[in-house]
Amino acid sequence: MGLSGLVSNEKRVKYLLFIVVATAFLLRVVVGMSLYSGYLPFLGGCHAKGFWECGYVEYAELAINFAEGKGFHRVDEMLGELWSARAPLYPLILAGLYSIFGKNSIPPILLQSLIGTLTVLFTYFIAKEIFNKRVGILASILAAIYPYYVFHDTSLQDTAPFTFLTAVAIFLFLKSKKTGYLSHSFLAGIFLALAILLKVTPTAFLPFAILWLALVIENNRIKIILAMLLGFIVISAPWLIRNYHFHGKPSFVIHSGTHLWWGQNPYLLSGYPYEHIDRMTEKAWAAIPDKEKEEYRRLSEVERDNWFKQKAVQFMKENPLLVLKGAFLKIYAAFGWRFSPQGSDWVKNVSYTITYLPILLLGIIGAFLAIDKWRELSIIYSLFFTFTVISAVFFAHTSHRVYLDIYLMILSSYAIIKIRDSYFSNQFKRKG
Repeated sequence: MGLSGLVSNEKRVKYLLFIVVATAFLLRVVVGMSLYSGYLPFLGGCHAKGFWECGYVEYAELAINFAEGKGFHRVDEMLGELWSARAPLYPLILAGLYSIFGKNSIPPILLQSLIGTLTVLFTYFIAKEIFNKRVGILASILAAIYPYYVFHDTSLQDTAPFTFLTAVAIFLFLKSKKTGYLSHSFLAGIFLALAILLKVTPTAFLPFAILWLALVIENNRIKIILAMLLGFIVISAPWLIRNYHFHGKPSFVIHSGTHLWWGQNPYLLSGYPYEHIDRMTEKAWAAIPDKEKEEYRRLSEVERDNWFKQKAVQFMKENPLLVLKGAFLKIYAAFGWRFSPQGSDWVKNVSYTITYLPILLLGIIGAFLAIDKWRELSIIYSLFFTFTVISAVFFAHTSHRVYLDIYLMILSSYAIIKIRDSYFSNQFKRKG
């Protein structure tokens, strides 16, 4: 029985979806447990230290400091004392786990496996909303077994929850278009704000979301947009107010100028995109005279960020051709078929290429074949567009892009089914 037969019955769809979701959860738990037990040494010895010591350890440091009553605070060797360098939600989640379980790797592995599994479920919901159940089931299968997600969802990084919250927001935007319910648009605003409180990338997406609602909603357009904005403000306001009182500016994070300098300095292209951006930043920082560093350390957190911003802007004005070359390399780093940053582990690099490249190519084909669905898909294309622009200006690695891969899987699934149906239709005509 083919996929068409399986999804023709509602009970079969639920049964099949349950199998897909259960498989996704088990894969992530087994791989996560194996990684942090040191049973997969070919992926690097870091994991043997445990969840809290391997990955973006500044998240763990922020979480532990917050849980121990030291505030949302850490000290960086280069950047100095930091109070608002990261969006708060992921460290707060980790702080809750640390307060209850201490530095135990199992709770975050289980929680992030569950979050990654929910992403698989919402991949089905989004695909079904735009296309149909067949596309939804195939896309959810791809998301469930996608090696990058399976291995990365349990990492000490905000990618898994960010992918999930963004997917929920996109689904609710689509439901708002379909139903016109204020509750759907209100929830869309809530989940978009939650995603930004994990990673600030979608901040640039907000104007596009408003524009999309204005273009596709036929009735109660103003009320739906206001409901979405209300949901967004309700969730984001406390953090923005906190930063306004703390720093004098209502920003989601303070270090946008610092990140701009990471992506706009004389040493960026000395190794990026195949080396990690941190290595290039270390070179650029080492080249700054000690006298300037002493002046920098006397500044406040906001002033330090402006200090880096000025350096970045000066570099961009003086080196427009390098900036343009860097923009293309950053986009390649984000969307390219080679893993960025490249490591010495050829298994990881090759497995990434052979699993990502097909969904990229099929996703592009699917986008062309689904031209009649442009109204629904334009909200997703806006995500791609804003991420591409931000990457070109700042910087990107593979891990920064993978939250978009579920949409490539949806488009790939549509392309596969569309091509398959066309092939069998032609075969039937020939026999007839």
